[in-house]
Amino acid sequence: MSKIYTAEDAAFRAGVSTRTVVRRITTGSIEAVNVNGTWAIPAAEVEKLVALYAAKSSKKAPDAKP
Repeated sequence: MSKIYTAEDAAFRAGVSTRTVVRRITTGSIEAVNVNGTWAIPAAEVEKLVALYAAKSSKKAPDAKP
């Protein structure tokens, strides 16, 4: 059996808010199951989320120099 994450745990791993994770779930970007009010997200889906936001953060412009 693979590891299961909550939305809070997935958000922490991806470096985003819990709201962002829930939004991705409700729009179908990642798969999850709601169990008694808690999102259960398979590890493979969390890794997709982590990769998505890692790619987005690497495309950010560098800080402006004074």
